Order: sequence, then C-alpha cells, then structure tokens
Amino acid sequence: MNIFIVYAHPSKKSYTYKILNEIINKLRCANCNIELSDLYAMNFCSDMSEEEYEREGFAKTEISLTSDVIKEQRKIAGQILLYFCTLFGGAIAPQS
Repeated sequence: MNIFIVYAHPSKKSYTYKILNEIINKLRCANCNIELSDLYAMNFCSDMSEEEYEREGFAKTEISLTSDVIKEQRKIAGQILLYFCTLFGGAIAPQS
C-alpha cells in the first residue's frame, strides 16, 4: 500500500516527531510504501499570495499553481491513503 504522510512540526525533538517515527516504523513493518512531506524541512510556504487567493477564491483558473504546490499534488495523486500528522498547538504549517 502506498501511504503519503504530510507532517508539519518545527522540532525534531518533539513528541510529535516521535509519534511520526513510530507511525513510519509500524507502516514499514506492514510492508507499506511511505512518502513523507515534512513541510518545515521543505520550507513550504503556507501563506497565500493575493494572486493565489484570487485563483482559489474566485475560480480564476488561468492563474497557474506554484511549482511547490504542483509537486505536492503529484505526490498525492499516486497514493491510496493520506495521513496528516499535526499533533501540537499553534500553527500547523511553516510561516514565512
């Protein structure tokens, strides 16, 4: 089974990171193929520009997606299961 995990936490010393590793280890033991997107490690920009907002909010489909969003969408397209790992208070994605 292909599993795509989206993870968003700034610290590799956190309890959340330990849980992520436990999840990955259990899934690997079950012979799952895992792809991980660690949004903080990728410096993924979670803030929308005005242009991106207009594309999404007003269906302006002529405005193209950014390359980082396209890359993540391609990862999602090939998966059977998506797992979003966000187990802490505060922002759930990196802030620019």
